[in-house]
Amino acid sequence: MKKIISLSAALMLCASLAAGCGKDDKKDSSEKAANKYEGKWQCSEITFEGKTDTSFFGVDASSLFQIELKDDNKGTFLSFMMSEENKPEDIEWKEIEDNKVQITGGPLEDTDDDFILELKDGKFLLDLTEEGDEEESSAVLIKVDEFTAIPDDAAISISGSGEAQADFDINE
Repeated sequence: MKKIISLSAALMLCASLAAGCGKDDKKDSSEKAANKYEGKWQCSEITFEGKTDTSFFGVDASSLFQIELKDDNKGTFLSFMMSEENKPEDIEWKEIEDNKVQITGGPLEDTDDDFILELKDGKFLLDLTEEGDEEESSAVLIKVDEFTAIPDDAAISISGSGEAQADFDINE
């Protein structure tokens, strides 16, 4: 009889310990979701017209997209192609599906296209393919500790022959 009472007491003690140590799974999962997106992300490669490269018409891919996602669903966005002053602009972001983030505001406010990043294998993928394109276009963004500096006068120029070329006039 003593064994039954002792065993019952031990089981009740274990059950009460397990019940008291639980976490709020809903809050914990939303914090984990936000944490996997937060940080500094910059373009590492771009696929354009079926060709993948670390530069775009001579401009380093890191100059194309530099995005910082902060924990309050706010952040900054910088692209030499979309910024006249080469300064980050304020944006907002939200998770729209598991592993997909939509960015709005800043230089993206006046675009008709949705700016959606999809997290795959620790990298963000941005589909840049437009309707009617024969070849897929995309950008890969990687998480970085610090952004690569964008030259103040980076520009892409289109020649009369239709060829694009990056222009850098760095005066030191």
